[in-house]
Amino acid sequence: MKTTLVLLLASALAVALLTPCIAEGDVVAPPAIYLPAGSKIVTEVNLSDDDVLGIVKQSIPAIADVAKELLPLRFGENAAAISNAIDVTDLMQAIEGITNVRIVIAKYPSKISPERFVNEFNMGVAKAGKFSKVLTDSAFSGGAAGLYVLPENAGCIGFAYDPYERTVYAARVVGGLDVPKLIKWVGNIAKVALSAEQEKAPDQPSEKAPQDSDTVPENQ
Repeated sequence: MKTTLVLLLASALAVALLTPCIAEGDVVAPPAIYLPAGSKIVTEVNLSDDDVLGIVKQSIPAIADVAKELLPLRFGENAAAISNAIDVTDLMQAIEGITNVRIVIAKYPSKISPERFVNEFNMGVAKAGKFSKVLTDSAFSGGAAGLYVLPENAGCIGFAYDPYERTVYAARVVGGLDVPKLIKWVGNIAKVALSAEQEKAPDQPSEKAPQDSDTVPENQ
């Protein structure tokens, strides 16, 4: 497992190094996320088809090939069955409609009530486009959460707010995710992996049958 993680991290680093640089002074604006006033962004990740996201999509088949080569180290003779299940076609089709991903983590200098945060985030979403509100909750572990989607699976915005840490986690996806295909892909791998684990597990010793000497005579 550690070897797999190291290789995946190395692949991610290689992707970052191979990403073409944007001309100096020509910074591409990411998809808008309007946070309630007073926030200070401490972490931000922006991916698009024109840079890292596009390269990651192209790299998925190669990453799958690396994973297949590592399977025998973990699953032995059961690796072949799992290898056949790692068909990235459904995964590629599930994410091909996504063109941009933006993630931000922001801090606030003082606590905002969950109810107020939801109301102000709603107003920000209205500025970003014609989103429909799928979910908002101001009782989420004492905090707040929300999910908004565009028509025709064109994108979504979501957030989770922790008033105790005065921190909001927000994300925006531009483009559509084919959820049924993603579920099918994950389900196929999980099913085969679980079957392999069960075959690998040692047989449980059967319960010892009572011997005549072990029985307790009944009172007459």
